Amino acid sequence: MRSKHTLLRFGVAFAVLAGCDSAPEAAPAEWYGVVEPIVRENCSGCHSDGGIAPFPLTTYEEVSMVAQWVASAVEDRTMPPWLAGQNCNEYKDDISLSDAEIAAISSWADAGAPLGDPSKALPPPESEPMGELSRVDMTLGMHAAYTPTVSPDEYRCFVLDGPESNLYVTGLRAIPGNAAIVHHVVVFAIPPGQVDAVEALDQEDEAEGYTCFGSPLGGNGMVPMLGAWAPGASSAEFPDKTGLLVEAGSKIVIQLHYNIQNGTGADQTTLQLKTETEVPYPAVFRPFTSYNWVLDPETMSLPAQETTTHTFTQNISEPGFIHGTTLHMHTLGESGSLTLQRDGTDNECLLDIPRWDFHWQRGYQFTDPVEVVPGDQLEIRCTWDNTTDSEITWGEGTSDEMCLGFIYATADYE
Repeated sequence: MRSKHTLLRFGVAFAVLAGCDSAPEAAPAEWYGVVEPIVRENCSGCHSDGGIAPFPLTTYEEVSMVAQWVASAVEDRTMPPWLAGQNCNEYKDDISLSDAEIAAISSWADAGAPLGDPSKALPPPESEPMGELSRVDMTLGMHAAYTPTVSPDEYRCFVLDGPESNLYVTGLRAIPGNAAIVHHVVVFAIPPGQVDAVEALDQEDEAEGYTCFGSPLGGNGMVPMLGAWAPGASSAEFPDKTGLLVEAGSKIVIQLHYNIQNGTGADQTTLQLKTETEVPYPAVFRPFTSYNWVLDPETMSLPAQETTTHTFTQNISEPGFIHGTTLHMHTLGESGSLTLQRDGTDNECLLDIPRWDFHWQRGYQFTDPVEVVPGDQLEIRCTWDNTTDSEITWGEGTSDEMCLGFIYATADYE
């Protein structure tokens, strides 16, 4: 079911489009009834007091003071930070703006930010935090507070206790201890056989947690991913009747991206999990990349001062359903995509990111799962702009690069 704000967005978009068709001299959009619901739905989750954004956008006074900046940011689609391109696929909790919504904000800003009819004002926002779980079965937390010291960005892993028995995670939500500095959180499940490796890395660092940029194993392999959280996220639940297995004796590692440009101080983030002992459709969050790149990094060479594209295609050998996906590159990434190639039919776009931004990575859950059959092929494509004077290859470090997709999939689904 769509939220009342989402339905209102559709109504606003229809009204703006209808006005463009029938009345070229239509009055500019107003805050109440038009701009306010767009901002509430798509901006205020991050732009709130104490949030990761540099200033709040929760009231007319706050937004009208920077109306032209807001209009410029939405016109070039740098805000809201939704990397998925238009006309590829449909995703749940899409915070991108339609052309009509962008036109409404621009019209409002150009007209001097008119307030409009107060009777159309939205009620005060709900007090519950965005993205809360329908049920919390387990709460895990950092063992001690940590104060970031690297400016502006620091990536750090923290080892949390895992379950005492096998369970399926069906939803997750991170609760930052210091929302002004927590940019995003990536959650990993460390299988029992790899627990010693992450604990060794943890013990080598005298401070709470340890430095990690890519994998929690520090370049010594990959571990299963449970998901990710970012400020403003409006969904924490996995697809209905699915879940990810976490074995007894596992550890949970949370990788935090701290950004201290707009805040400082200590953080002690906690993680809430919704779990089940069994689910009808066990899922996997499977990495997808060329193992040639991993085993021989030179095969993914990015020559100095060149724009380079690499692709990898793999046959799908078993039927199943893909429920969501995400893409990962490092700081030289320019664009990327994941495409399903059907035998004898047009290709199906799963994810297209025309303008990569390392700082705004997130998962994309499809509105409807995509069925795959043997004979289909999955292609990943990445383009980088290597502006350095050195050749860059695959690697875990900040100066290395990656072309890595993740697929949330089940073998069957109703």
